[in-house]
Amino acid sequence: MAIADYPNVTRWTDRLGKPRYRYRRSGMPTFNFSCTPDDVEFEAEYALATSGHPRPAPTKTARRRIEPKDRFEALRQFEGRSVVYIVGAALGPVKIGWSTDVYARVRDLQTAQHRTLFVHAILDGGRFDEMELHRRFARDRVRGEWFRLSSDLHQYLTDSAPNLHPRLGKKLRKT
Repeated sequence: MAIADYPNVTRWTDRLGKPRYRYRRSGMPTFNFSCTPDDVEFEAEYALATSGHPRPAPTKTARRRIEPKDRFEALRQFEGRSVVYIVGAALGPVKIGWSTDVYARVRDLQTAQHRTLFVHAILDGGRFDEMELHRRFARDRVRGEWFRLSSDLHQYLTDSAPNLHPRLGKKLRKT
């Protein structure tokens, strides 16, 4: 999308010559975007900027190693079952896939991603259930099995999936 589609968003160039974007409106805090208007995450960040709530400031914490198996240990309960999973970053596209070893699959996906992934939902099902979800949300497809977290997909998750990630309203639990 073009910058003209987003009121109060301006483009500026940083000291290294990289184009940056920010939201500036009288009476509201300035919001610096971490992506460009062409990126999928821009709409979510724009909604956050227009709400008037500033992005939480990063906190300094002691550096410690976090093993992926600690984060995804709850997924071991699904081993050997054919399940459809929906996984993605907090702001950004989600992947709709299926696996019989979702623990290993999500761990492998995390090693390829620079953002922290969350398991949004795990549903009983297989390849055909996954294909049905791909057809249902085809207009939200970003690339391959990755989809934009649209309002339709979010509504499907809150209505149909009993084991959502806490950021979407419910806790992950065994189905």
